[in-house]
Amino acid sequence: MGSPYQPIDPMVVIFDPQWSSTVTIRLGKTDDLQASISKVEGVFKKLNPAFPFAYRFADVEFNKKFSTINLISNLAHVFASLALIITALGLFGLAAFTAEQRAKEVSIRKVMGASVSGLVLLISKDFTRLVIIAFVLASPIAWWFLSGFLERYPYRITIAWWILPASGLAALLVALLIVSSQAFRAASSNPVNSLRNE
Repeated sequence: MGSPYQPIDPMVVIFDPQWSSTVTIRLGKTDDLQASISKVEGVFKKLNPAFPFAYRFADVEFNKKFSTINLISNLAHVFASLALIITALGLFGLAAFTAEQRAKEVSIRKVMGASVSGLVLLISKDFTRLVIIAFVLASPIAWWFLSGFLERYPYRITIAWWILPASGLAALLVALLIVSSQAFRAASSNPVNSLRNE
């Protein structure tokens, strides 16, 4: 009945026929909702013809209480998706730049007998270290922010312990996928092309 941001207080409901303005009716499950509404309207017009028949659905009214939360959720999804795309593009560009800068080193290592998997691991190692450092720094901040956000609600969920490690692992896998693709391209290229100018 009240705000979802406040605890539920005790409530007393009193029926006064002279003062009542709303009747709550629970309809049976049906495929023809309009027919059920028409039946209710017929009874209403028979008993109270002086007033117009107007109706609302309880689930729609209940969802209106959460319109702000749903808007925040939608905006968070949009901005999180944009952040992921921009981050992935930036990481792709940085990995391509790093692979290009280390092309001669990779070529020399390849000529000296290094395997493609070893070269991919060599290039990916630095990025993996950066992602892990970023995760260690960001996790406490994210935990604090999410806990503070949930404190606004008297009835709330608790954040499971595995949420942050799972998101860190997902970020690491995405970073490794992007970096490894560029590292593999650099490691599998012909070393003659990179060493031609030397």
